[in-house]
Amino acid sequence: MKDPLGRLIREGRAPLALIALLAALVFAVCVRTQPKVTKMAPPDSNASAQIARLIEAHAARLMAIPGVHGVAEGRMPDGRPCILLLAEDPNDPALPKELEGFPVRVQQSDTLRAY
Repeated sequence: MKDPLGRLIREGRAPLALIALLAALVFAVCVRTQPKVTKMAPPDSNASAQIARLIEAHAARLMAIPGVHGVAEGRMPDGRPCILLLAEDPNDPALPKELEGFPVRVQQSDTLRAY
């Protein structure tokens, strides 16, 4: 059996072999450590229209809850459309968890003031 490393050293190609080995190692590490990309659901125009209708119908009632500062269309972390409430206390039991089949996501917000 021949010694491939010794042959590379005798032929003066050891630095090239080391560079190739390091490049392959770096490539393998980069491929393994790439973050996983989760696919989000595409926007559904029908759902957006329904949520806009719900916000228009229920905004006054939702804004009347103490600590609620805003109502908007939003997205859940998995990409599903939802109703977004901006509230001082996201754990307030008076806040709904869903509204006519759409989930309600509550985001903590400070008091909003007009300047």
